[in-house]
Amino acid sequence: MDSCFTLPGVRVFMSEFTLQMSSLPPFHLLFACDFCTLKQTVQFILHILTINKKMKKTNIIYWISTGLFAALMAFTSIPDVINGPDAVAFMTGHLGYPKYFTPFIGVAKLLGVAAILIPVSPRIREWAYAGIAFDLIGATYSGIAVDGLAPGLTFMLLPFALGTLSYIYNEKRKRVA
Repeated sequence: MDSCFTLPGVRVFMSEFTLQMSSLPPFHLLFACDFCTLKQTVQFILHILTINKKMKKTNIIYWISTGLFAALMAFTSIPDVINGPDAVAFMTGHLGYPKYFTPFIGVAKLLGVAAILIPVSPRIREWAYAGIAFDLIGATYSGIAVDGLAPGLTFMLLPFALGTLSYIYNEKRKRVA
């Protein structure tokens, strides 16, 4: 079913054809220029193309940073979920957490990753980002409390940077779309 809407001087018909990229509106545009000048039509097309370029760049940065962030968080949570001997030894022996905390935090991280990757409500996604941020802050604080400012903690900058980039571009996707 085609629909028509009018911008100042431009009548635009939109069909149900949609682009395969996520978060893009349907943009199969057919112009009826009986009310518009060529200049207005070109300006409108350039405006649409600018939005699409911004959206494409935003989507690419979002999905790369989110994919890397999700992979990092998922791969670090799997040993926790299965109660791997190294994970349990590190969490209980080195950091001093109780044994039941290891699988709990692993499952929580996996649920957070799922909520970030799967299209869910924005509020759930916000809570997932917040929960993973609290996990990263807690892990960094635990490392500092036990070992002091050891050089190995600089690795924690990577998940913080990827998570922040993912969150920022998630917000940009919502604004551009």
